[in-house]
Amino acid sequence: MDAYKIQKTDDADGESLARVRWAWACVPIELKSTASKAPFAKANSKHFFTGGQLGRLARGQIADYAAMILNHQHRVFCFMIVITGVEARLLRWDRAGAVVTNAFDLTDSEQVKPMYRFLYRLSKMTAEQRGYDPTVVPASNDEITSMNVARDALPESDYRRKRIAAAMTCGWQIQKIRMREQDVVSVEAWRRAGQDSTSAPPDSSSLSSSVQAGVAPSRLSSTSSDAHAPASSDSRNETGSADSGGRYFLVGKPEHHTDSPIGRGTRGYIAYDMKTGKFVFLRDSWRYETSKSEIKVYEQLHRNRVRHIATPICGGDVMGQDNSPQQTCAQEFDKDKKMPKYIHNRLVVEEIGISLLEFPTGRDLVVVMTHALIVTHLTSEAHEDAWKFAEVMHRDISVANILMLPDANPEAVGVSYKEELGAATQRSRSGTWQFMSASLLKGPGIKTHEVADDLESYMHVLNWLCLRFFKTSHVNLRSYVSDSYDLVTKVGKHRTGGHEKYQAIKDGRAMANLEQKEGTPLKVLVESLATMCHVHYQAVDSSPSSEPGDDRPRRHPIITIGGASPDTYKWSDIYNPRTRQDEPKVKKDDPLVNHRLFIAAFLIACSAPASEFPAKEEDKFAFFKDIHTEHSLKRGIKTAINGTC
Repeated sequence: MDAYKIQKTDDADGESLARVRWAWACVPIELKSTASKAPFAKANSKHFFTGGQLGRLARGQIADYAAMILNHQHRVFCFMIVITGVEARLLRWDRAGAVVTNAFDLTDSEQVKPMYRFLYRLSKMTAEQRGYDPTVVPASNDEITSMNVARDALPESDYRRKRIAAAMTCGWQIQKIRMREQDVVSVEAWRRAGQDSTSAPPDSSSLSSSVQAGVAPSRLSSTSSDAHAPASSDSRNETGSADSGGRYFLVGKPEHHTDSPIGRGTRGYIAYDMKTGKFVFLRDSWRYETSKSEIKVYEQLHRNRVRHIATPICGGDVMGQDNSPQQTCAQEFDKDKKMPKYIHNRLVVEEIGISLLEFPTGRDLVVVMTHALIVTHLTSEAHEDAWKFAEVMHRDISVANILMLPDANPEAVGVSYKEELGAATQRSRSGTWQFMSASLLKGPGIKTHEVADDLESYMHVLNWLCLRFFKTSHVNLRSYVSDSYDLVTKVGKHRTGGHEKYQAIKDGRAMANLEQKEGTPLKVLVESLATMCHVHYQAVDSSPSSEPGDDRPRRHPIITIGGASPDTYKWSDIYNPRTRQDEPKVKKDDPLVNHRLFIAAFLIACSAPASEFPAKEEDKFAFFKDIHTEHSLKRGIKTAINGTC
């Protein structure tokens, strides 16, 4: 079918321009008239890539094409043709990278034969051989009608209505995704199975005795991706019966997706469950081969009775028609064997969260972030439960990965994690660049990801949102945010950053300088977190002196802070963490050795009335485009996908 459509534009000439219909593109063809504007060098060149700015732009352009196809379609891979003058190259893109052929002359009767063979074989291929996911097919008109009826049945005030309408927007075909029957899970069965083998989390109801009245309890949930725990022998879910038709979900436009053609390629959809007639959330991503399937991490968490995490419906690796997992193959052509292999994975959960960016008030923001740290009735740490009882860390605390859930109580706000959970021993760097700890950014491959790094990420999330939605004293906000959170420096084969973060922490200053009176809860909170991170960096060696790749262990000292409840901590205790008289003496006092002092600071802020928090202002990040993950493709210049040479 034609991959272009005529769409009237507001062009001054009033002309109709052709816009690409990415949902229908099968094999994109890029034409360049001269070698200087091409992504790859000519056949007789000493170099593979074209040098200069134009060459980089051209490579960014074809990467954008691949990303658009992979995001608009349900693909395992896609082919591409690049023609420069009379020379052509064939490309195959998947989430591991692109495989590129040598150039061949289209005017040479012998050299042109690969193109003939490719086009002939392409015409004979099945859809799966062309890269299409066989577990996804277009929904029928009757199925789409059922989805519309379910949407219209929701109350007008339901926050999901607008988002479902956006998912069903014109130009995005409604697709039907099939999950195997054996991928369907039972959370209740998991928890029953773990009840006898796992002791219950300790009762810490005293933790919130003085502040519980200040924060309404709420529904909490979480989802995860890319679980960086050792892979099990079988990544498929063990519950469920033999495949008897599967479970089907209808999806349209994704709510979020990455702008990179490589990496995890996470896409999130509001999906219609054809079995129950309810709307749920479906995440489609690509996990590392060495990582656990996401549903296995959830099983581990639920068996250990970690609370306030998402409720999975089904999940597992996506199988092709040959009953083997869909996986990348570009890494097989990497001579250095450094490219990871990715495996296609899906997860469906009951909860549909609201973006943290939509927090109503400053106090709501703090409450939501507090709930991200603590569990049932604000009595113990949700994040710490995952770490303490299941040996799992989140490893990607970010704005995108904390979601809110409305409750029957209008003052109650819940949270949801939405990205990756990982094993405590993971050394490879992962996460969202803007919110990763300074020590991880400064030392790729050197430092093990630890609890302290996740806690520092909470501080960066809070400061970043304060800069975005509250009044601060920063004059050139765009430059400050770019230097503090986005700056990337290439050192050899590694990317480093976080220098402004590191300096601020070493100086003990908050990165968001709020224009509020001293002693107001939000200002005290950001300054308290900055001080705790400052003390932590003094207690550990956070200035890696070795080259990236050094595997020598650098563990934080194990420091135990006593069991006093947060209501016994005063502001001075938060500003100056120290051991109490009735606690064991320690040589160093590291406030980030566990969650206790961070939780205390958040809980104290939550106990303040809403009137003492600043009013949320208009979004100040109009210049802001997108956050990027450690493993996403970093493009220096965003390239326009329009006219080509």
